[in-house]
Amino acid sequence: MRVFIAAALLALAAPAFADGPPAPTPVPSATPTPTPAPAPTPIASPSDDIVPLYVKGQVLTIASGYFIFTSGDSVRMLPGIVVPAGVMTGSYVRVTIDQLQRAITAIELEPKIVLAGEIGASDIPRQYVVVSPKSAPLPVPSGQTGGGVGGSVSVSIVVHVPGNTPATDPVYLSTERSSYNPSEIPMQRVDATTFSVTVSLPAGTALRYEFTRGTYTTVERDRTGGIVSPRVINSAPNAKSDDTVARWADLS
Repeated sequence: MRVFIAAALLALAAPAFADGPPAPTPVPSATPTPTPAPAPTPIASPSDDIVPLYVKGQVLTIASGYFIFTSGDSVRMLPGIVVPAGVMTGSYVRVTIDQLQRAITAIELEPKIVLAGEIGASDIPRQYVVVSPKSAPLPVPSGQTGGGVGGSVSVSIVVHVPGNTPATDPVYLSTERSSYNPSEIPMQRVDATTFSVTVSLPAGTALRYEFTRGTYTTVERDRTGGIVSPRVINSAPNAKSDDTVARWADLS
């Protein structure tokens, strides 16, 4: 009887294994998490690492788009630069120079704080300094070759100075040829308040100039004490200018 029961149980279980043992239940694999691609490193533009150049010095004059320090160094100004009210010959200023454009972008009158890296006018790197030409070419009329040897002409400059000019003080012609050296060309006294000088220039050129008593602090000014734009004389046979100094920077 026991053998019969065991055989019956075996017969009932046999169909379940007729095709072999059951396949194992597959274990679901984990879905791989995608690795984000690294963000590209930003590339700096050439101007990102270039800082402005800060220069402090005294004003000699501002004219024709150029700023001239009393050191004689002249730097180009970008168009539209606002010159602070009160700036005059001798004023202490700080200018900002764009090193890519090699030009002044801002002017600050009598700055109170010294900026990191600030330099004096006499230390401006030469690549930012404009070298003034000895003369500016002008059209030469047909048939004119100048009135002197080698195509040069002599021009006369006469100046009348204020009555309060010290009687013992000399008067000088300061020109673009020396970046406005205040004692460039001594003038000859004609009388108590009149001086004159004759200079030789290439024919068909122009000379920009102003008057001083020998230093940057004794340069001429206008009647209100403001900066005087350089005068201009064109070289031509027998050319002559007759100028008047309204006042000096150190005398009211």
